[in-house]
Amino acid sequence: MNKGIVYRSTGSWYLVKDAQGVFYSCRIKGKFRIQGIKSTNPIAVGDRVEFDVIEEESELMGVITAIDTRDNYIVRRSVNLSKQTHIIASNIDQAFLLITLNNPPTFFAFIDRFLITAEAYHIPAVLLFNKMDTYGEEEKAEIQWMQSVYEATGYTCYQISSFNEKDVALIESLMQNKSSMFRIALKSINDNENNKEFEEWFLKWVRTAFKVRKNKEEVLELISWSKMISKTGREVQKNFLSFSLNIFRSALLKNYEINSLVSFNPKTDMNFESFSKYVTGNNIEDIFCEIEEAHKGIESNGNANMIFMDLSLKLTRLIQKQ
Repeated sequence: MNKGIVYRSTGSWYLVKDAQGVFYSCRIKGKFRIQGIKSTNPIAVGDRVEFDVIEEESELMGVITAIDTRDNYIVRRSVNLSKQTHIIASNIDQAFLLITLNNPPTFFAFIDRFLITAEAYHIPAVLLFNKMDTYGEEEKAEIQWMQSVYEATGYTCYQISSFNEKDVALIESLMQNKSSMFRIALKSINDNENNKEFEEWFLKWVRTAFKVRKNKEEVLELISWSKMISKTGREVQKNFLSFSLNIFRSALLKNYEINSLVSFNPKTDMNFESFSKYVTGNNIEDIFCEIEEAHKGIESNGNANMIFMDLSLKLTRLIQKQ
């Protein structure tokens, strides 16, 4: 009987490294594949496993027979509705989140969901504010503020540049003799191929929200809009909410004349300067909270029509809160 750690998972095959540093391509026994497994993947990267070595077609390979008890694991909701979760990795000593202010922007909602997930599965989290060599003074000030927010709640934060050898050495030292997971916000909302369509949805949404205060019949338009959004896929809905967060964030910065940090550039006839005057310190926190709650609802497979309708009605009040 051999013991090892799973380094890679590809379909029904797993790359396992044994105590001597030898890698084996392994599969699992048929019965073991389904017994007691509540996730879409019975074995995950980081799992400590037991396996037998066999010879097949003149090559040595492994057959996994058991999984050791996991210290922890981190999951995401599976798109396979017949299962509950998909395990991303297990037996993690620490999780790093790379954060960038732009190219791509990392939103508070994304950071907070990552931290909540890490806390739920008892995984220490470290925040890395990357690309510090590319920021101006205003951007560095915003990074410093973001860092202070998370340090005040007990999280370890570092400002780094991947081109700085000392910073790279620091991260390597933090990873020494530990099993680490990295998470990166890879995709910029502004690079989303649907951003023009999202902007059109957003424009209709906020214009109707403004009209409701003067004409209650406009609520019917919000109902129609919510039904339209609810017929799209959940990933599209979540991307749209993130896109909306970015517009509101940019509008606040525009209102306060911090133009160097504004990342939204209208592609429709939206009068962004006029709209930004309605996004202030008095309503931005509530708007962010409501959109993030809607995002969580969509992730939890809630009724999309009800979620967007509820959010829309709240927006009619918040967008004109002075």
